[in-house]
Amino acid sequence: MSLPQFTLLRPRTLQEAVGALAKHVSNIRVLAGGTDLIPSMRQKLFEPEYVLDIRHLAELKGVHRQSGEGVSIGALSTLTSIEHSEFLRKHYPVLTEAAATVASPVLRNMGTIGGNICLDTRCLWYNQSLTWRFLHQERWRLMPCCSRRNQVLGGILWRHSSGAALPECRDRDG
Repeated sequence: MSLPQFTLLRPRTLQEAVGALAKHVSNIRVLAGGTDLIPSMRQKLFEPEYVLDIRHLAELKGVHRQSGEGVSIGALSTLTSIEHSEFLRKHYPVLTEAAATVASPVLRNMGTIGGNICLDTRCLWYNQSLTWRFLHQERWRLMPCCSRRNQVLGGILWRHSSGAALPECRDRDG
């Protein structure tokens, strides 16, 4: 199956990316690892007018120690980078062990922590064909999913005190 036609946007900064999301909010998809988006587009589950390629935004990559707070993991950090992080292995071994069990090495090299958290197919509604969604639209019209229209995931903040992983969301309008 081929991909539908779309306009590829490649922002150079996080601010440009957030601006593009705000401008095209009703018909845009974000490409980070692409392990879910590309197959879904080939299956015609998503046919966005715009695809926002954020793979090269350094601001959203990396594991950053937060003094006294825990650790912040950029949304574009690959599962492989989490699996092999010495800091995470020492302080959060369960996270590195979990990352090592996801999919295959090829998918871990491409897949991002942000994409795995915000993955639409975690939601029963999105993990169905267009026909199924049409036939069940009344029943599922208010189905809550993890994505929020006015926010983007910047990273994951893991706090020492609670052991909880919290999303670091940013408003799309800046």
